Amino acid sequence: MEKAIYAGAGKCDILFAAEEFPFREGRNDYWTGIHDVLKARAVMLRAGDSLLIESVETVILDREMTAEIKSRISQAVGLPPERIFLAATHTVSAPHLIIRDHNPKDENERSARMREAIYEAAVNAARAAAADLQPAKLGFAVGSCGVNANRNIPTKNGWWKGVAETLPSDHDVPVLRIDRANGEPLALLYSFSVELAVMDGSVMSDGGRHVTADLSGAASAFVEEQLGEGFTALFLPGLSTDQTPRLRALRTVQGRNGETWTEDLHEEGWLLLRLQGEQLGEQVLLASECAEPVRTGGELRIAARSDFYPGQRFRGPGIPNPMDGPILNWQSTPDEDKTAPVEAVKIGDVILACVAGIGAESGLAIKEELKNEKLMLVSGVSGSAPKRKTDGEKYMMPAWHYDKGTFCARNSGFGRGAAEQYVKHALALIRTLL
Repeated sequence: MEKAIYAGAGKCDILFAAEEFPFREGRNDYWTGIHDVLKARAVMLRAGDSLLIESVETVILDREMTAEIKSRISQAVGLPPERIFLAATHTVSAPHLIIRDHNPKDENERSARMREAIYEAAVNAARAAAADLQPAKLGFAVGSCGVNANRNIPTKNGWWKGVAETLPSDHDVPVLRIDRANGEPLALLYSFSVELAVMDGSVMSDGGRHVTADLSGAASAFVEEQLGEGFTALFLPGLSTDQTPRLRALRTVQGRNGETWTEDLHEEGWLLLRLQGEQLGEQVLLASECAEPVRTGGELRIAARSDFYPGQRFRGPGIPNPMDGPILNWQSTPDEDKTAPVEAVKIGDVILACVAGIGAESGLAIKEELKNEKLMLVSGVSGSAPKRKTDGEKYMMPAWHYDKGTFCARNSGFGRGAAEQYVKHALALIRTLL
């Protein structure tokens, strides 16, 4: 006999106080205001055991922040940390809240207060989801949206960042729809493979950047407005490693003979964000309206593994800074092997697979092998897999990136061959749940 599935959803504003701005005055990363309020969104599922999935609109949740949020949520709703799957949306159009000894005292104090605002919102969203638990019906569909493109392009001076028309992109928009027992919409989970960077680096007329949840924030706001008060549209980041928004407020223009320059649309860039966000939101809605029922029998099963992969050094003496621009004749510098986890959750006959920073080609290879499955492939999610000191940073790219010296290969703690090995391990783990 199939077990009934229960679901609840909640969201909460992340309330940065007005007096925290301007933030990092006199620095390159200078913030003068808030364009749209960031949010934390949570969905709780129960079929036997319970599981909480939460998404926080921030650029990054480091180890300390992840551990603190999971601990507080665990105490608030009674779930063990390994049953809490937590993600940052990775909007790079919001400030890093890094606390370091060499930072100015005032900056560290402001960062600490803004971190506390994130903690409070994350816990409140989780509490709301737990309090809302009710019988539910699930559906699944995959839409398509074309606002993303591969960001690796060849130039006269080497490979660099831009908009590539011929390299792989994944335009899929997987959607897990959650309805109340009476068929009324409650929440949905969706994913899309793109860096949330429409407004990244763009400076407004007041001389600073303005905080925004960027592309997924605009899409979620659009969906929630359409579906009414109390509805939650929770975004989980897809494979954004090598995927850029097609239209950005601040972009690098490629001229003749390898010449490059930047152009900033400033306030005019908000129109690009609204239009692309609405386009993504429209596709989320269309997919949800075409969702096919999910078979919900059995438990919410979880599987995880962590393996070693070839490492490389990408910072330090003698290593060209990947942020400085393209170079010719780059050579990878080997380093100690690094670990990376892969984990997956089986929700009825849907698989939520949480992978490391692989790119579009690797993701498409996984999906091709599992093309007959209901699969949502996401990245940057901290679930049941323990954090390890040997975990690598940044990206895992196919071998040809290391031959060409692309930005993604150069800005990575993983070396050549890691991505190919990781795909095999991810497939093996996912198949244990099928």
